[in-house]
Amino acid sequence: MPTRLEFGSDALDLMTSGRLIASFLGGMGLGLLYFGGLWWTVRRLPTRAHPVAWLFGSFLLRTVAVLAGLYVLSAGEVLPLTVSLAGMVLLRLLLTRHIAAIRDTGPMSTPPTAGSTRSR
Repeated sequence: MPTRLEFGSDALDLMTSGRLIASFLGGMGLGLLYFGGLWWTVRRLPTRAHPVAWLFGSFLLRTVAVLAGLYVLSAGEVLPLTVSLAGMVLLRLLLTRHIAAIRDTGPMSTPPTAGSTRSR
């Protein structure tokens, strides 16, 4: 069973490619934790007695968790760290579109009137 993929003069070890896939998926998980946690926090701020404390506490918790996760995923190497960050960015884009779709079709949304345009 081959353990290397040949691309011209470069070789990509299959173990390395599996690690990069795991880093990407882990980055997506960290993105869900960070940006999903941010969305959850912001939605609940109006009902909190001390919203600034909640916002700061959430930021601190999310940041520490993501930095620890990136440290574990990267294992001190630049390529897995970059791939993990790419997973976080992709998840942010997907989550932003999903939340916008929920907001636009939710019970509080109003349909556009004739002649008006909605920009996203």
